[in-house]
Amino acid sequence: MRSILLLLGVAFSGLVAAIDLKTCADSSHCVRNRHIAATITNPASSPYALDGSVSFNSASGEFTGLVHNTETKTKLKFAVTLLKNDAARIVVDEHDGLHQRFHGTPDWVFKRGLPVAHGVKREDSAGAISFSFGNNQIIITKQPFQITASRNNVPVVEINSKGWFNFEQYRKKRAGEDWTEDLLTNDWINKVNVTFIDSRPKGPASVAADITFPGFEHIYGIPEHATRLDLEATRGDNALYSEPFRFFSTDTYQYPTNVTTSNYGAIPFLVAAKPGSAAGVMWLNPSETWIDIYRDNKKAVATTSHWMSESGVMDVLFFFGENALNVSRNQALLTGSQELPQRFSLGYHQCRYSYLSQEDALAVNAGFNQRGIPYDVLWLDIDHTAGMRYFTWNYTRFPNPVEMQKTLAGDGRQLVTIKDPHLAVDPKYKVYTGALEKELLIKSANGSAYEGQCWPTNIPVEQGKTLASWMDFTNPEAQKYWASQFAYDTYANQSKNCWTWNDMNEPAAFGGPDKSVPRDTLHHGKVEHRDIHNAYGMLMAKSSYEGHLLRDAGSQRPFVLTRSFFAGSQKYGAMWMGDSSSDYEHLDVAGPTIQSLALSGFQFTGGDIGGFVGDPDGQLLTRWYYAAIFSGFFRGHSDSSSPRREPWVRGEPYTTYIRNAIRTRYALLPFIYTSFWNNYVSPDPIIRPMFAVAPEDPKTYSMQDQYFFGSELLVKPITKPNVTRTSIYLADSEPYFNLFSFGDKIQGVGKHTVAAPLNGLPVYIRGGSVISMKLGANTGSSKTQESLPLNLVIAVSANSTASGAVYHDDGESFANHKGQFIWKTIDFAANKISSRDVLAGKTWVVTNGAGVVPFSPVNKFQRTNELRIKEITVLGAGIAVKSATLRVVGKQGCKVSQAVPVAVDGSTLKLQMNVKLSDDWDLTLSQ
Repeated sequence: MRSILLLLGVAFSGLVAAIDLKTCADSSHCVRNRHIAATITNPASSPYALDGSVSFNSASGEFTGLVHNTETKTKLKFAVTLLKNDAARIVVDEHDGLHQRFHGTPDWVFKRGLPVAHGVKREDSAGAISFSFGNNQIIITKQPFQITASRNNVPVVEINSKGWFNFEQYRKKRAGEDWTEDLLTNDWINKVNVTFIDSRPKGPASVAADITFPGFEHIYGIPEHATRLDLEATRGDNALYSEPFRFFSTDTYQYPTNVTTSNYGAIPFLVAAKPGSAAGVMWLNPSETWIDIYRDNKKAVATTSHWMSESGVMDVLFFFGENALNVSRNQALLTGSQELPQRFSLGYHQCRYSYLSQEDALAVNAGFNQRGIPYDVLWLDIDHTAGMRYFTWNYTRFPNPVEMQKTLAGDGRQLVTIKDPHLAVDPKYKVYTGALEKELLIKSANGSAYEGQCWPTNIPVEQGKTLASWMDFTNPEAQKYWASQFAYDTYANQSKNCWTWNDMNEPAAFGGPDKSVPRDTLHHGKVEHRDIHNAYGMLMAKSSYEGHLLRDAGSQRPFVLTRSFFAGSQKYGAMWMGDSSSDYEHLDVAGPTIQSLALSGFQFTGGDIGGFVGDPDGQLLTRWYYAAIFSGFFRGHSDSSSPRREPWVRGEPYTTYIRNAIRTRYALLPFIYTSFWNNYVSPDPIIRPMFAVAPEDPKTYSMQDQYFFGSELLVKPITKPNVTRTSIYLADSEPYFNLFSFGDKIQGVGKHTVAAPLNGLPVYIRGGSVISMKLGANTGSSKTQESLPLNLVIAVSANSTASGAVYHDDGESFANHKGQFIWKTIDFAANKISSRDVLAGKTWVVTNGAGVVPFSPVNKFQRTNELRIKEITVLGAGIAVKSATLRVVGKQGCKVSQAVPVAVDGSTLKLQMNVKLSDDWDLTLSQ
């Protein structure tokens, strides 16, 4: 390892040591750009000015021009594009630079080509040029160079209005100049500290800009950070933090909370919101990035973000909207909807580092059956492999993996095995030798494959201890090669129900600088690692996703879990929040984190239930299970140093409580699956912060301890010990009905004190909503529960109406892309409940996830699927119903009328039915 210059002996620490928490002072480009912000108080002193005229490219829809730096006498080029989806883009790069800057990120992030707006109007004046499309305007001020994004002629985003824009152009090294940068790192395997020297062969090349949201006090986003949802200031008189938020995806074992340090992933997206208006920006740069937050409300309300990236270009997208949901949707229209998961993956997952034998794994599976606890997926961590060689099996511990998978499949269950990006340097390991021969590995600056330390280095010599090399997933050929490893004849003894977990893909390297590979290592096209670091995990997840597609010839939707991610990663699967601690602080921060991720486009998210590291007591563990029901990803996981964590280990009453929590998740699966389909069609976030649901209420903008799942369920996790009652805030006058007891109702704007039993959670169905459930989903798996009938719950609104939808397909294939699905409305009005096709009268629907999807009311799945509705529960009907008549119009054209049994309990009605979900029907209630 050529960059190790100094070894100093230190004591070993398994926690995140201070040495591993890099600060701005350790990063020269952060120091330089913070200095600019501290010294430039007059934006007129910015040295950047528009140089010459601005041209229009009719083919690309871009307006292009040059920017002149009056101090360095160098030039930059820029391009402005207005988009149809209430968005705009500006890209700034070097003009005739010494080296070409990396700008491949958009190809990885965007789902499809950008919807360029044509017919853009241009207006020139002495000091500015403006471009407008619809309600949106982009104004370029000439001297100094500034960009203002306005909606309805009101500024919502400004770039360089503070004068902090800085673009360090590549140049030749001056005599005696030292471009290197040192970083002290903890090499915990060898129990020493290591000083790495980054050669920085191209010199300083940072890109920075101040981005201000005039008129906005509250901003959100930039996940993943273990902080508040409403981001606090890092600079200025009232700053809570002294360090900027950092983006450098990092292996942060037992990460701290309420800090601005990096975690495992990075989505560089900010949302500003207030009553009546919202705006967003996405900074498409995957190099190390620091973000300072300033609030200057002395003269006028405004919040400024200061983005400081190590290298690359400035590629910024603006998003406009009346509220945060608009802005979030407009961003996801570009980066893609959450991939619609297989139904099983929305059930419960059981994992541990590690289940050490086939016997142990199958005993866990049997334990769920014996205790009547449903679950869908058993997970195997690194110890199932032969010497940490991925795509292999340790046959001593797992002598018959095919038989193990058959046992799971017999119970309707799946298996997930881990696959990390580092490959053991072993001439007998075919995955490594094939990648080495094809030159598909990350390289050192001298051109040889980079070798460092990771899991293969942390095992005894007799088990195959060795260094590791890393796949270069920026190389399209490396992506194809990785995907080819998933073939049934390559990855031996996997079955069709075996899926993938991508861990350590920041990428993590033990004892490496910033716990990763050196920044001057080289990727495809001699691109330095510093230029692409934060996107590496996404590219690995993409490669694994494509591997499953290839393995099954595109017949099955892949399931891939990733730890590291970037903007657009949602197209490839799920993520989890990494190595949390078993304490209330980590439970508490999970809610704001999944809200931030959802706003940023990632819906299939969650944390390790109970925390990864530690030993939660029965109360904490139970609270975590109930909170996790209302996240996208639902998995129990624990560290090897932690006691076992299966749902029954705490004994009674906790086993019963946790069983009930998991059963609740399964009862809600039809509703959760429908919510993911809704996002797949139109990418509104599934997890919705209060301010996004009630943007007209100023009180909601600082709330983070309650949120909505979809538009239907209001969720209040309990994140403190010994709580028996809590308050929940209602932002509208609709009635809200308790999910667990149905009959309990709260209503009225303001705070309400409600019960918070340990065996439950304050979760309320919003009046006007319909949710679909399977109330008999008590054992087995989602597969074994497929034939169970649906229960519809209708929560009547204050104006005596309700509406919702139910989506259903085979839950595993892409047949839905060909129109094979059932999608029904459920409407309540004027004492009548009705169901029709959502797409009645239409032959197709445009989806964000799959483009145009055809539809026929007599598609094969509609005609042959036997899923039935068994019962309808009406909450708050407000009428004394004595009888009900059901009129069914079947898909074959037959019409049937029949009386329906009615049970009345106060304001709750129960209507017993037996009708196919695919049928059209009306249920008339009589007094």
